[in-house]
Parts: sequence; structure tokens; C-alpha cells
Amino acid sequence: MSESSSSVSDNNLKVSEELDNDPLLAGLRKQQSEGVMLGGVLLKSVIAEGGMGTVYKGWHTRLNIPVAVKILKRGCESDLPMFLREARLTVSLDHPNLVRMYDINVERSSGLHFMVMEYVEGCSAYQLLERQLKKSFKPLMEVSALEIGLKIARALGAAHDKDIVHRDVKSDNILIRSRDGEVKLADLGLAGTFRRDPGEPRVRHTSMAGTIGFISPEVADGEEVTPAADVYGLGATMYELLTGTLPHGAPFDDSYYARQLHETPIDPRDLQCDLNADVVQFLSRCLERYPADRFKDGNEVAQALEPILAAVSGRRNSGSNHAEARTQPVVLCVDDDLMILEMERDTLESENFSPVCISDPREVLKKIATIKPDVMVIDLNMPQMGGIELAQRVRSIEGFEDIGIIILSGEDDKAVIDVAFRKGITDYLCKPLNMQELVVRLTLLTQLRSMNRQKKMLETQLLRLKRVPSRSKFKHAGKHQGDSGMCVAG
Repeated sequence: MSESSSSVSDNNLKVSEELDNDPLLAGLRKQQSEGVMLGGVLLKSVIAEGGMGTVYKGWHTRLNIPVAVKILKRGCESDLPMFLREARLTVSLDHPNLVRMYDINVERSSGLHFMVMEYVEGCSAYQLLERQLKKSFKPLMEVSALEIGLKIARALGAAHDKDIVHRDVKSDNILIRSRDGEVKLADLGLAGTFRRDPGEPRVRHTSMAGTIGFISPEVADGEEVTPAADVYGLGATMYELLTGTLPHGAPFDDSYYARQLHETPIDPRDLQCDLNADVVQFLSRCLERYPADRFKDGNEVAQALEPILAAVSGRRNSGSNHAEARTQPVVLCVDDDLMILEMERDTLESENFSPVCISDPREVLKKIATIKPDVMVIDLNMPQMGGIELAQRVRSIEGFEDIGIIILSGEDDKAVIDVAFRKGITDYLCKPLNMQELVVRLTLLTQLRSMNRQKKMLETQLLRLKRVPSRSKFKHAGKHQGDSGMCVAG
């Protein structure tokens, strides 16, 4: 769940205005000097509003953490069974890529039903795509979309193992936490179980629930919902992240269902010609017309995605274009903010660098020997490991003792910058990031590294020349020993 960019005071005003529309909530508000207290949670700002509920950001006074609170709207009492089912199903699942449920309750004095959930500060996958399209007119990079898809597939696998189908998998329901790039699947409001008791008849639904473009053809046709419907939704989501549109194109109205039922999806290579062939084949299978032709469930999707992601993420520095790729300086970018990583990737690729982007600094220490970067760009403050600590640990690895490292930070305090330089950082750039300035500094650092390498090679050659005797001395020594006069210098 993402928080709006308005100030805290503005948000409190919005909450007050919204809560005043409900007499009981208004009464609750009058009892509090600041905000509204509901079930031990202080409500602070409106995050989102849906058909049956409004979601608020709040502060859990006992757990001392930010939370998201979903309150069932007045007049939506008929939706209470669905509201309670969402809470029960969410509680039954425990997976790092699923939004956690902390509590479900009813406020006695007001009669309000509410659930308290994990608050994810960041943005949705759809918002990430929108920003990317607005900034560069391009969708997400393959690696980013595949990483998101893999984590959601694992979350769906955990749900499917417990006989639960999500039924509304889409980019709006995928949340990306800004501090570490973690991906979470949210909103089980339409979820349900899919297994039937032996002898129970198949149910044909006269109405469907979901979002146009992500509903599978069989669900659109009123057929039974199975895990394959979630596979279709995830396939449509990944198609959207990779191409910028949905598999059957605009318009996104009731005519979309007809295209789903009678037409094949648009070839994603018509929209993004450089997509990996395995990625295209994977999308095609997810979006098959009939459920039996798709991956069976989230677990099968994850198994199929893992090798594809491994191949695509390593493609820049391997394969037939290996030599060509290595002629471009490799820049290892480390930041827990996926938006900054996307910005760095796009800019550096356009400037003839070969960027490798990692959101978790711990992964850097595992992969750096394979990546072999020429220079690094590291965020100063990351939750798993600070940028300076990461830089020092990289410098302790053989072969990377003198690698150029640029620190990015919102800290412009001279004392902080001085500490960074004293600890061996090569350069320091303050946010908001000026990408052209970063390119200039990276160019200078890569040129300096190249010059240093050439200098070391020359010094090594000179040292060998000083230590190795002349060829005549070798021949002389060989003849003296009764050899043929040839020698091999080891």
C-alpha cells in the first residue's frame, strides 16, 4: 500500500472530512485530539478506496509499527461475508511475498468492521510502469519484470497449495516496497477456494469478478475458477510490464472479452522487438485460451521462470556477444529504490555502459566475481547493509582493491561526505540525482581505471625484463649443460 505525497496535516484533514461523512466515525473522531483511534490503531491518512471498503494508513499503538486498515463501508453490509472471507484467507497464508494480516475486528461503539494489515510503503507495479513510460516511453526492463513475476508466482504457489485462488492478479495489486524492493501480492478480496468435494457439481457462474484484461477467458465465459486463472492473470500482468499494454490491446471495455475468446494475443515482439525468445514463449503459455494448456499453478510458473530469469540477467555478460559486451564498461548499480535503478539502467545503456542493477547489497558480495564491474554506484543508506560498509567489503575482495566507487545519498552534510572520503570512497553525489553528471563522473572513473590497468601491465612487463636474462645467456646455459641450445622460459 502506498502513501500519498501530500503533507501529514493535509492527510489528516482528508481523513477528517471522509470520516465526518459517517456519523459513528465522526463521533469517534471527536473523542480524539489528533486523528481517529480504531481498535488500537491511530488512523492517519487515506490510502485507497474500493467498492466495499476504504483503506487508511495508521499507526498500531501496541505493535509500534505503521499498518494499513481496511474499513467496510456503510451501506456495504451485504459484502460482509466477502470482507470476512478476505481476512480469513489472508490470515491462513504466510509467505514473504504476500501482504500479512494482523487482525480483524469490529468496533463496538460504531459497529464498524475493519481489518489491520501490513503497510507496504512504496508503489504498485502499475505505478512503476506508468512512471517508466512517462520518463522514457519504454516499459520495464526484462529482468525487473521477470523478478516481479517470479516473486508473485511463488506467492500464488503458496496460496494454491492451500486450495486458494486469488482471482484478481493484476499490476495494481502488486506492491513494491521502496526501502528494499521487496514485492508483495495484495488484496484477497475476490479470493476463494477451488477444490470441490467428491460428487459436488461444477458451478457455472452467471457473473464474474475481476479486472478487464486480467480475467482469464474461461472465467469471462462463466466457467469454474482454478489456479490456471491466476496463471493467466500473472501472464497478463507480466505482458503489461514488458510491453506497456495488455495482451489483446485497447480498448479496455467489454469488447476485450470478445477478443480474448476469439483472437490470439498480440505478439509481444510486435511491441518490444528485443524480447528474449524464452520470455515470449513463457508469456504465450500463460495466456493460452484453455486452462489445461497453461502452467498448472503458481509453483509451475515459478519453476519455469527461474531458469529464464537466470539466463536473461546474465545475458549482458555472456553468450555470443560476450566480447562486444565487455568492451562497454560494466557499472554495478546497488540501490534499494527500484525507480532509481530503472533510471540508472536506462541512462547508462543509452550512454554505452553495461549496467548491472541489484537491489539487495548482500547479493553483490555473492555475484561480484561473476559480474566483474569496472566501477560501482552505491546508495549510502540501505536497510540490509550501508553503502560504505558494502564498499569496504568489496574492496577487501582480491581484484577489486582499487575499483572506483561512487556513493549516492540524500545527505549533503559536509561531515558525512568527509567520513565517506576518509573511508575510501572515490566520489560522492547528492540526490536528487543528476544523471548527466553521473555519466560524466563514471566516464572519468572508467578511463582512470583503464589507465591504471595499462600502467600496471607496463610496470609488470618492465619488472619481468629486469629479472629475465637475455636469450644469449639462455643459449649459453643450455649448451654448457649439454642441451640442444633451446630453452623454455617458464
